[in-house]
Amino acid sequence: CEKVRFPSPVLVDSWVRGSGEVVAATPIGEDGVQVTVRISVQVKGQDKPGCVVDTISRLFFSTH
Repeated sequence: CEKVRFPSPVLVDSWVRGSGEVVAATPIGEDGVQVTVRISVQVKGQDKPGCVVDTISRLFFSTH
C-alpha cells in the first residue's frame, strides 16, 4: 500500500461497501505493468468514506 487514510470512523454494525478505481498503470519492461488501484470504503449514511487506500500491484505476463 502506498497511502492509507481514515477520513471518518466506522461504527459497530455499520453497513459498508468497497469500490476500486484504477488511478495509474505504468509499463515495466516488455512483459509487465505496475497498477495503482484506489479502494474506497463507503459507510451507509456518512458523507465521508471510512477508509481510502492506494494499493500497488505488479503484474507480469508470460506466453508459456
